[in-house]
This record gives sequence, C-alpha cells and structure tokens, in this order.
Amino acid sequence: IGDLSSGAPPYTQQEAVNRVSRALQGDPQFFEWHAKDARGRLFWVEANIQVASIGGEQRVVVVVHDIDNLKQTANALRESEERYRSLLDLSPDAIFVHRGGVMVMANRSALRLFGAEREEQLLGLPWTAWIHPDCHDAVRERLQKMQAADGFVVLPAMEQCYLRLDGSSVEVEVTASNILLAKDQAVLSIARDITRRKTNEARLKTLLVQQEAILDNALVGIV
Repeated sequence: IGDLSSGAPPYTQQEAVNRVSRALQGDPQFFEWHAKDARGRLFWVEANIQVASIGGEQRVVVVVHDIDNLKQTANALRESEERYRSLLDLSPDAIFVHRGGVMVMANRSALRLFGAEREEQLLGLPWTAWIHPDCHDAVRERLQKMQAADGFVVLPAMEQCYLRLDGSSVEVEVTASNILLAKDQAVLSIARDITRRKTNEARLKTLLVQQEAILDNALVGIV
C-alpha cells in the first residue's frame, strides 16, 4: 500500500493500514487519498474500503475512483475566487454577491456599509433583510430581469435604501449584473453610499426655495 501512496502525511503506509483495519472492524471507509502510480506520478483518488462476503469468505474490497481532474479544477476555482476577492477588497464601493437570493460574498467596503465586523455576519442573509421594504418591489423586478436575461446583462444605476445590521437605513446607488460563480448564476451588486449627496441635494433645494421666496418678496416690494 505504501508504494501506492504519496508518503506525505497523512497519506502514509501506516494511515492506509489503519483505514483497512477500521474497515475490517465493520467501519466502512470512504475518503480522498493522494496516490502514486508505478511511474511515480502523484494523483488524487477517492477510495471506498469495506468488507464483503465473497465465495463464503470475508474479503476486503477497495474501490478507487480517479478524481485528479476534479481536484485540479476545484483548486483552480478556489485560487480564482481568492484572486477575485482580493480585487473586490480594493474597491472603495461596497461589492457583494448573492446567489439564490442570499448573500455569499462581500468585500470590506460592504462590511462598512452594512455595519458588520465580519463577513460571516452577512453571509446567508436573504436580500429582503438588507433592502428596505419600500424598495422590495423594484428590486424584485430587477432580479427577475437578470434571471430571464439570455446572457450577460448590466442593469443601470438605481437609488435604493439599504438596511444596516443595527436596523438603521442608508441611501445607496446600486448597479447590478448577473455573473457565473462556481458555474451557478449569481448577482453581483455594486453599491455606493449617497447619503452625503442626498443631504447636499436637500440643502440645495431648501436654499433655492429660500432664495426664490426672498426674490418674490423683493419684487412685491418694488411694485
């Protein structure tokens, strides 16, 4: 068995013997193993060890399935997601991904926007939990458009109201697009806090109204 293993812990001769011993004691073993072929090439397999009665005698049956390509694909996908996440964390805007209606990824700016200290506080939340009820109908319509789209689509920026973890609200401008994440359809949203802009717009509107009132009074005085 040792000749068929990589030899790097825990993929050693002793661990393989332990697996077989447990199977002989009535505990079937199902596990991944770093194996080695006759030429010394290392590869991954999925092994199933159990005891079966063959010809009236108890035999150890080992079924091995080559999963090397699957492992390489999974590793490449994980590395790709890590690079993707690193790029997202560089953005000053809140960027997050939701799949199946729940959040599965959020960058550091998104944590600040929602008032979270850890990403785990946001993961698994349904979109209805972070979007104000007044915006639910409009957001639901946008999600349906992306789900029905044939191919990649980017929705234009839309003002929405988000809810922080503490229940307070924040005005945001959101752009969304459909993406593929681990071969599944997902939605990537980019949200920018526009609270200051909205406050300045309100102040400007108030100032214009005041100036208009002053001008009207001045004209009345002239007449």
